[in-house]
Amino acid sequence: ASQASIVNIIIFRFFKKYSSYPFLCVFFYYILAYHYFTMIVMRNAVAIVICLLANDYVLERKWKKAYLLYFIAVMFHYSSALFIIITPCLLFLRLNKLGLLFLASMLVVGNVLQSYFEDLFALLEFNAVVSNKLDGYLESGGFSTEGNNLNYYVFQLIMPVFYIGLSLYHVKKDDPQSDLLKMEPFVMIGLMFMMLRFNIGMLHRFSVAYEVYFILFIVQFFMNMYKTKKVLSNAVSLARTIVVFSPFLLFSIYTSIISDRYSPYHTVIDKKIEIKRENSFINTRGAESLPKKMNIN
Repeated sequence: ASQASIVNIIIFRFFKKYSSYPFLCVFFYYILAYHYFTMIVMRNAVAIVICLLANDYVLERKWKKAYLLYFIAVMFHYSSALFIIITPCLLFLRLNKLGLLFLASMLVVGNVLQSYFEDLFALLEFNAVVSNKLDGYLESGGFSTEGNNLNYYVFQLIMPVFYIGLSLYHVKKDDPQSDLLKMEPFVMIGLMFMMLRFNIGMLHRFSVAYEVYFILFIVQFFMNMYKTKKVLSNAVSLARTIVVFSPFLLFSIYTSIISDRYSPYHTVIDKKIEIKRENSFINTRGAESLPKKMNIN
């Protein structure tokens, strides 16, 4: 409960601070990231929301406060160390020709890194925790995307990148003075990790750290489209907007709310094991992640 309180309170306050539609942001957050943040990557989620606060100080060029929060985030999850390195270096990113070229180049970079991942893993053997985690990804096939089918690329990558990119483009076009645009570099960094995921599947842990920024722009685009009525009535304009977003929303609802990983859900009091859900967990995380005494057969 304390983890969920920390994560959700910070995210809700973030929506209230930066969006004119905080309740709609919460709805998108619920279908996109809520279950993942509060049921799967709990320590990482705490680190992610601390980085959100740090990023605000980065935008204000208050580097001491920013790096203090980054280091606190690292104490919750070591992956946050990467943000300390890349954030100051990539604040120049914008959705322009240079930014698009940079994103496209990540396909090449990801392919090159994938070819040398065994050598990269060897460099991290000094840290047992990191090394074991990477070995787990390697053994389960979670590092590479070579074994994934077309559905993975279309629904997990192409569709989100399309809606995020389209939302950022229209917010820039329709409201060039929007306060949201100061967070454009973080959206672009998140898209960078999405592009790298075409070759390196394990980077979903980093792209999800920018989910809150994605939601802010998607919601703003959603409402801008709804308000652009011209000769349309309110009902027709809303229906048009929902139709445009329906592929993204329906798939997000399926994967985040009604998938085998979350539903049906039982508490520790019930002590009931859902075999279908546990098998789904094994397929995505590996059998070594389960307690040895657990038997689901």
